Amino acid sequence: MKDPKKFWIILSSVLLILIGSFRTSSAQIPCCSEDPALSYFLFPKASQTYRYLVRYEVFFSNVLNKEKGFFVILPEDFYQGPVAKYPVLFLLHGYNFHRTGIWWKVTSPEKAKRLLCEVKEEEYHWLLHEDVAIIAYAMMDSKNRTYGDLEKSLELRFREFSQFGGLGKGDYRPKEIAQSIISHNLHPGGNPNDPFHPLQRMVIILPDGDNGFYTDENNGKRLFPETKTQKVCDDFYPGEAMNYSLFPFLYMKPGATGKHESYFFELL
Repeated sequence: MKDPKKFWIILSSVLLILIGSFRTSSAQIPCCSEDPALSYFLFPKASQTYRYLVRYEVFFSNVLNKEKGFFVILPEDFYQGPVAKYPVLFLLHGYNFHRTGIWWKVTSPEKAKRLLCEVKEEEYHWLLHEDVAIIAYAMMDSKNRTYGDLEKSLELRFREFSQFGGLGKGDYRPKEIAQSIISHNLHPGGNPNDPFHPLQRMVIILPDGDNGFYTDENNGKRLFPETKTQKVCDDFYPGEAMNYSLFPFLYMKPGATGKHESYFFELL
């Protein structure tokens, strides 16, 4: 986690909250499925103390004419109450995937695939770059009665996540991440023994918006090269290019051809 953020900012940045019931279909295989962090969430080991109900789903978008993937984070008691209803929170990642300040120009399909797996597809942003599953589960845990409890819970969760390959060498250490979230942001200057009131349990959905800004408003212009594949994992073909840059409107990942607001409502 390069830039730990307070969860209430994540909540305040939400673009849409729906109330309703939600059921998932059978699990799908995500792009770059060999990633150890994905394995930790999707295929938990028997030795794990903490388990997260994270699902990866796909559906075919008629608007974009291709399959799109999205992650779903379910409350830990989701399957225990078949008639229960939860708020549904959609987190939209914004422009670009993980921004590092580096500019790549890729024309080889093999290099492009490798690069996308290194920086992750857009729908991975909240799950892996902002660690929303770990933070949400800790903040919805009724056993955390004080801010001190919450900070310790986060430290333990990130420590285990790190043991299973979820944190890189350049990331903050688990204790530093927990302190940043609680002591430095969520409850700065407060007493660790102050009471903490857990969040309402909810379903969190992390969709993939390509580089389409979740808008249809591009005056009919194609801002990015069109994809030539309908599969959920964005493959590249000879002649396709991908430029990865901090500067908007340069060529990016194929697939962002507009109508992403319509696609989002199709997802709903």
